[in-house]
Amino acid sequence: MSSMASPTAWLEIDLDAIAHNISVIQKNIRPETRLMLVLKGDAYGHGITEVASVAASCGVDTFAVITLEEGMKIRQASVRGTILLLGTVELSGVFCETLLKEHLEPTVSSEEEARFLQKFCSDRNIVLPVHLKFDTGLSRLGVLWTEAIALAHTISESSHLCLASVYSHLAGYENDIVDRQIVRFHSVLDVIHSEGIFVPAVHLIKSVLLFRRPDLHFDQVRIGLALYGALIVDDDTSTELFRPAMSLKTKIVHIKTIPQGEGVSYSPQWIAPKETKVGVLGIGYANGVHRMFSEKIKAIIAGQLAPQIGLVTMNHLMVDLSSVPHVAVGDTATLLGTVGNIQITINELAEAINTNPREILCLLGNSNPRIFQSTL
Repeated sequence: MSSMASPTAWLEIDLDAIAHNISVIQKNIRPETRLMLVLKGDAYGHGITEVASVAASCGVDTFAVITLEEGMKIRQASVRGTILLLGTVELSGVFCETLLKEHLEPTVSSEEEARFLQKFCSDRNIVLPVHLKFDTGLSRLGVLWTEAIALAHTISESSHLCLASVYSHLAGYENDIVDRQIVRFHSVLDVIHSEGIFVPAVHLIKSVLLFRRPDLHFDQVRIGLALYGALIVDDDTSTELFRPAMSLKTKIVHIKTIPQGEGVSYSPQWIAPKETKVGVLGIGYANGVHRMFSEKIKAIIAGQLAPQIGLVTMNHLMVDLSSVPHVAVGDTATLLGTVGNIQITINELAEAINTNPREILCLLGNSNPRIFQSTL
């Protein structure tokens, strides 16, 4: 946990859940298919070094990150294996020196990047593994799929670059989107193979399609959301459930009773319909609980669900304690997680403000101290 003496809001990260989720994934891919875990965004807010260490203890040896700094953090945790940089190549000597020192493998998305890396490695007489990414429809990183063959030739013909994998990234999970991208993906792969370019590994699949499309597992699967237990699994695809790893907790810092007709928070939208016991929780949008959550979420307090009322403020939010008879200042309130038989999931929070769970996990992880729990 951070050095904050007594936080009023914190995350609890269940590392046993991370290990469990890895086991579920491993049981649902072929023995010859390698598991690549996506640890970008500080492991989706869960703590990159801690998650990487647990994954390594579970036998995982392939990771994906965005930045050099993320890769370095994994290495500092004494984790070996392959670390793929999903981000762009910085055309600088310092960037490349760090690549070599930390044994990180870059993604190449342009002829310019390939030429720069080739010259850098040639000057040092070394061979660098690189990964070719081509864009099949997300229109983000990666060379356009129509130009991927030429870049594949550039890499394969380079004396100091070694093609380690070819991959793309799906823009969604809807059948029409996936099918369109898969046609493009296969069309590129077919030509690459027909022209004699050796490709050691191919990867495309992401968490949401892990069970739905086993035909797309290829040589590796890139898994992010499922690792953290935030994947909704169709009932007919797996009998095993992923376990959420992150819980968000806070404390009740103040309790008061307000009369009927009194408003709560700024520009009061919630007006007390009767005399109401209000709890003030020590958490707000500075802790990643966006104002858009206002009056759309609940907290688990003393075994009961207490609805949040009024606008969320920077450091506090208010809840209606009418249904929570026995409660006191200092009691714990859970905004994400499970207490007894009551559960608030990350997907529920995401749906409440029409976003995806990744955004909320990252916001919470960047804004709160973490307590790591494990029996391993």
